[in-house]
Amino acid sequence: TGLSRTAVPRRVDRLRREGRLRVRTVVDPARLGFGLRAVLRVRAEPRDVPLVAAALRREAWVLRACVVTGDAPLLVEGAVAGVDALHDATTSAPWLDGVTACDTTVVVATLKDGGLFAPPDEL
Repeated sequence: TGLSRTAVPRRVDRLRREGRLRVRTVVDPARLGFGLRAVLRVRAEPRDVPLVAAALRREAWVLRACVVTGDAPLLVEGAVAGVDALHDATTSAPWLDGVTACDTTVVVATLKDGGLFAPPDEL
């Protein structure tokens, strides 16, 4: 970096204050017993998407939920303990109110995880 030992903490503090640097902890759900990951394509009527999205935000098993284009307006990534928990989460949970269909795909391998972003000039 070309910075002295004392300059580095000052720079990090400044970047955090400016909102240009955020520090977060990434926890592997599998190490906590939630080793089954799944991706869900969730269909709902347009008027029900905000209701379903709000309910998904309250679900502890949901790692990421996005509103997307296409025939299934919600894309969800989740981690659960196993097949039984996945079945429960996709058949009898409160977030399903307003859902017209849900396509579930079990993740067999993760090629990149964490969503860490590096600007193109830093790659």
